[in-house]
Amino acid sequence: ANVNGQPTEEVFRVELDDQQKVRDITVFVRPLPGLAAFAAGVAPRITRRYGRLPSWLSGMLFTPVAVSTRLVDRFVRRLARMARSER
Repeated sequence: ANVNGQPTEEVFRVELDDQQKVRDITVFVRPLPGLAAFAAGVAPRITRRYGRLPSWLSGMLFTPVAVSTRLVDRFVRRLARMARSER
C-alpha cells in the first residue's frame, strides 16, 4: 500500500469475541517511514472523538516523525548506494 506517498506493508490481526464482535485489533506496518506515515494519518482521526485539541496535537506530534523518518531513510539509502559503488 501507499500511505501519503510512502510505500508500506501492513498486516492487520483482528481478534473476535464469542459473539463475533471485534475485541482487539493489532496493526503491523513496515518499514519505519511507512509506520510513521500511517500513524500521522490515522492518529488525528482516532483522537478526534476526544475533541479538536487532542486530534490536532496528535497530528502535530506525528507529522514531524513521519517527515524525519522519510528523510533519514532516503539519506541512508543514498549512503548505502555510494558505499556499494566504491567497492
